[in-house]
Amino acid sequence: MGSNSALKQEAVTALENGGLFAFGVSEKNHGSDLLANQFAIQEVAPGRFLANGTKYYIGNANAASMISILARKEDKRTAGRPNRAPLVLFTLRPRVSKGFQNIRKIRTLGVRAAFVGDFEVKDHELPDTDLIAEGRKAWDAVFGTVAMGKFFLGFGQIGICERALEEAVTHLGGRILYGAPAIQMTHLRSALVEAYARLTAMKLYAYRALDYVQTSSANDRRYMLFTSVQKARVSTEGVKVMSLLSECIGAKGFESETYFEMALRDAQLIPELEGSAHIKLGLTAQFIAAYFCHVASSVVAPQSILAGQIAATENPYLMDATTRGVNTICFPKFLEAYRPLISIPNVRLFAKQDFVHLLRTKF
Repeated sequence: MGSNSALKQEAVTALENGGLFAFGVSEKNHGSDLLANQFAIQEVAPGRFLANGTKYYIGNANAASMISILARKEDKRTAGRPNRAPLVLFTLRPRVSKGFQNIRKIRTLGVRAAFVGDFEVKDHELPDTDLIAEGRKAWDAVFGTVAMGKFFLGFGQIGICERALEEAVTHLGGRILYGAPAIQMTHLRSALVEAYARLTAMKLYAYRALDYVQTSSANDRRYMLFTSVQKARVSTEGVKVMSLLSECIGAKGFESETYFEMALRDAQLIPELEGSAHIKLGLTAQFIAAYFCHVASSVVAPQSILAGQIAATENPYLMDATTRGVNTICFPKFLEAYRPLISIPNVRLFAKQDFVHLLRTKF
């Protein structure tokens, strides 16, 4: 993201040589409130800047070849009033920066090799060629990176739950209680079926949301709704799946040599980190009126990657996506998706609900 081609090429080279990257966005006192960030750069000479500030909860902070840092670009007019300073996204190279210091690992749940930490940047000098983007483009680059990163965490949650389900079923199939495999117990089978149904729903939603990402363009940005819902709901459904499986696998799931023990911890982390599930629900709410009430008959459903209707290639639009004009995003009549399944009683009952009336009385 951003328009600095030289930095992009440098990043590609670092990646091909085995390098890691970090995304220095959040700060300890502000979390997901990125507009409240206080990290700042100041111009000290034409095309030369000094960077100062701290970042918190940054993955790979100890090993990154390059860190993209969100900051405020302050001048005499905005000094002491950071909220009035425009945003800027710049690159820092920890291995050669004398100003990169006081890095500390943040201890998280369990014992793990992954590193999240905080660090301080003090009087780090940088040229304007290290600027990735400025102003609105910096915000769009950060938002786009965060949105995609959070979206793909949903697939991570699916993988965690699927592997845990396999381990739970295998254990219950081999565990003999009262002369029969434990998996034959009615209450355990019921919990497994519910876990499987929830996991299947997670997959179906995630793969369909991916179609909206793949086909997005300047004229079709519906993916912004579907990616937000995925982060907020697919990840939290995974926690419910793990809870159901934990009831089935019992004490075995807490033994350290099992995958399940790690899955129990990691599944909880995905929706909770930085409170971003709640942020995404807030973004989702912005689309309620458009999704249910403002129908655009010209908008059609995207073709499916999973069904082989479109190829799984890169979408160049995502490199230049913008967050402007959310209220201009259009959707087709939402009930059209249920028309092929209207013969199913539960679907028919759902479709009869007066969603428009509910929205007009509640919002």
